[in-house]
Amino acid sequence: MVFDFRHKNIEGKWKSSGHRKGIDRDAAFASLQEKYGPMPSGRYMSRPRDGRTKNWDLFTHSPEPAEPVSAQH
Repeated sequence: MVFDFRHKNIEGKWKSSGHRKGIDRDAAFASLQEKYGPMPSGRYMSRPRDGRTKNWDLFTHSPEPAEPVSAQH
């Protein structure tokens, strides 16, 4: 299924983040990040592109912290 994503910017406006295909929203969002790189943390909304769904689902994205690089000698 294809999902549309929008991100709430610092001005408080919803801006399109893109659309991607996935078996569910999380898979589609991960695919979006693979294509465009890490998405900024904050509020997002999504909905499937099925022609029937009118309401957007809200969610918060906070990137996972990067793993520390260990010093190798």
